[in-house]
Amino acid sequence: MICFEVSRNGNRLCTAGVGEYGVLTAVLSWVWSQSEDAASAANEGRKEKPNLHVGGLANGEHVSWLENPFLISVGDEVTIKAINSDAVDEPKSREKRDDAERARSNRYFLYQQYKQEFEGIGDKNDTPAALSAQDAQQLRRLLYEEYKAEFANDPTTS
Repeated sequence: MICFEVSRNGNRLCTAGVGEYGVLTAVLSWVWSQSEDAASAANEGRKEKPNLHVGGLANGEHVSWLENPFLISVGDEVTIKAINSDAVDEPKSREKRDDAERARSNRYFLYQQYKQEFEGIGDKNDTPAALSAQDAQQLRRLLYEEYKAEFANDPTTS
């Protein structure tokens, strides 16, 4: 199978592979924005450091071979070599792709974000114009159908 052999400064970090079918990625990134909490990031030591992610999707699971975040220092040399091998390292973490509890948790997080944005927290001038009656009715119907499907088999809502 195709695998990635990932090294930093000549030291092998992992050999990652997902089998015959799946997704395999190795990403070196650095992100910093004006909106990021500088004190929090500085305390975590990440402001000036890029991070490396080696992961993918295998057999319905998200897999990762390095701790998240795996920090890289400026000047480090990262090597990603595509190889054929049957021997790979065991992933450090696995998460089910179709984890209903996680999906619900993610939707709740987004709900909280939207609630802050649209329920008047902040400048009242940022709120959108009122929906037409027809658009509001259509939106309510779409949301009803979405929640109806989501909660149809949920024993906690019975």
